[in-house]
Amino acid sequence: MSHLQSPDMVAFTIGRVTLALMQGRGTISGDAIEIALHKIAEGDITDRISKEMAQGALAAIAAES
Repeated sequence: MSHLQSPDMVAFTIGRVTLALMQGRGTISGDAIEIALHKIAEGDITDRISKEMAQGALAAIAAES
């Protein structure tokens, strides 16, 4: 397991996405968080979350499903 898939890094990444949604007055739901992660994983640029971090969080979410 890479450090980008560690439980702490996954929690950090999901937390940052959630905060960004809250600050943008966006809808906060599991679906909204996954959509945001997919956008970042596909190259949407953010100042706090890398493409690799988003991919690691998505992999962790998929493993829990």
